[in-house]
Amino acid sequence: MLSIYTSNQIESLISQLTYNIKAKPLTSPFTEEVIAVNNQEMEKWLRVNITQIHGVEANYNFPLPASLLWSILEKHFDTLPQQDPLARSNLQWFVFAELPKLLDLPEFIVLKNYIQVDQHGIKRWQLSAKIADIFDRYQYYRPNWFDLANAENHWQKILWEKITSRVNQHKVQMVDRYIADLQTGQFQQENLPERISLFAPSTLPPLVLNSLLQLSEITQVDFYLLAPTNQYWLDLVSQKTEAKARLKNPDEAVYLETGNRLLSSWGRQGQVFFDQLIAISDYAEEFQHFQEPKANSVLGQIKHDIFNLQDADLTADKITVNDESIVLHICHSPLREVQVLHDQLLDLFSKDDALTPEDILIVAPDISQYSPYIEAVFRKTESKPFIPWNISDTTPDKDIPLIRIFLQLFSLPESRFGRSEVLAYLDAPEVRQKFNLDEDEIEQIRNWLDAGAIRWGKDKEHK
Repeated sequence: MLSIYTSNQIESLISQLTYNIKAKPLTSPFTEEVIAVNNQEMEKWLRVNITQIHGVEANYNFPLPASLLWSILEKHFDTLPQQDPLARSNLQWFVFAELPKLLDLPEFIVLKNYIQVDQHGIKRWQLSAKIADIFDRYQYYRPNWFDLANAENHWQKILWEKITSRVNQHKVQMVDRYIADLQTGQFQQENLPERISLFAPSTLPPLVLNSLLQLSEITQVDFYLLAPTNQYWLDLVSQKTEAKARLKNPDEAVYLETGNRLLSSWGRQGQVFFDQLIAISDYAEEFQHFQEPKANSVLGQIKHDIFNLQDADLTADKITVNDESIVLHICHSPLREVQVLHDQLLDLFSKDDALTPEDILIVAPDISQYSPYIEAVFRKTESKPFIPWNISDTTPDKDIPLIRIFLQLFSLPESRFGRSEVLAYLDAPEVRQKFNLDEDEIEQIRNWLDAGAIRWGKDKEHK
C-alpha cells in the first residue's frame, strides 16, 4: 500500500507521522520503525519531536534512502556484504587503484596528460574523487548509461567494467534482480520492513524511487512530502526560460507561466521530484494538509504569494516599521557575520522569555567555513552571556579544529593572508599553548592589527 501525505508545513507532517505510528502500531514492539531521511539533521529533529509527542523514542531507524535500499537488498540476497562495496567512498579508492593500469590505453590519453606530472599522487586522488562522484550519480540517476557510452567517454565504460569486475555484484544489477523477484513472488516477507516512511524528501534517485514503488505493492510505504502550494506548479518556468522561449518561438511562449518568480526560479529540483510522483498518484492514497499562510508580515506575504502562485506588489508603504520577519545584515567578513548573529540572538532572547536556544536553527551553504569564527565568537567567556550551540553537518576534518587548522596550513602559503583567516588560528587552544599566548596577549595582537589598519598580506612585497 502506498500513501502520500502532503503539506506546506513540516509541523503538519510530523503530526501526521506520529499519529500514524500511534494509531497504526507495528505488530510487535520489537519491530523496527523505519523512517528514511535526507540528512542527519532531519533525523535529530525527528527524534526530538517524536520524544516530545510520544514521551519516548525507541527502536527507530533513520537511514538515508540509499542506505535503506542497500539494507533491503542485503537482507534479500545472502551473498551481499553488509555495506555497499561501490558506495562513493569505496569507489574513489577503486578508481585510484585502477587508473594507473589503464593510462596507456588510447581512450585515456586526456587523463594521462592531466596526471603525468604527479609525483605524490595528489592529482590522481583528486581526479579519482571526481570520477567516483560521477559513477555514483550514474548508478542512481542513469543506471543504463554504461550501456550507452559513446566514443568520447568510452574510457568511463572501460574503467567501470574494471571496477565492477572486482566485486561480485553491484546495486544496479541487484536492483533489477530484486524487482524481478518481487514481481514473481520470490521473496520472504520477514525480510521486508513492515512499514517504510520517507519524511520530507526533497528528491529521490529513480533507482530508489522505482524500488520503493515495487515494495509498496507488498508492504506499507508512506511518503510525507513538503510542498510549497496545493496548486499545480510543475509547469512553471523561470523568467529567463520564458524570455528565451519568446525569442525562439513567440507564438508558443504565450502559453508559458512563471507564476511566483521565487518558486519558478528556485523550485526546479522540487518540480522534477513531484513530476516523478505524478505518475504514481493514480494508485496511491493521497492526504493533503495545507494551510494558507497569513499575509501579516513581509515573510508571511512571500509565503502567501508562493502558496497562491502569484507575485504581489510588496511596496515600502505596505511594510510596517516594526516588521522584522526578514532582516538583511551587510557584513564585511564571515567573522563579522557571526558577531552580528550573536548580537541578534541576544536581542531575540531578551525580547522573548519563551524562546530557547533549541528553537534556533542557523543555516549556511557551507557551515564548516564559519566553524572557526563560531568557536571564537560563541565560546564561553566571563565578558558576555553564553549561548549554547552545536555545529552539525560537518565532516570530522572540519568538525575537529586542530585537524582543520592542520589542513588549512597547507594552503596558507598560497592565500592572501587575510586578517580574520590568520587570527582564526589563534582560536585553537593547541596553537595558543604552543606559542604561550594567553587571552590578554591575543587581544594585544588584535589591537596592533587595528592600529596598523592591517587587513591582508604578509608584507609590502606580498601585496
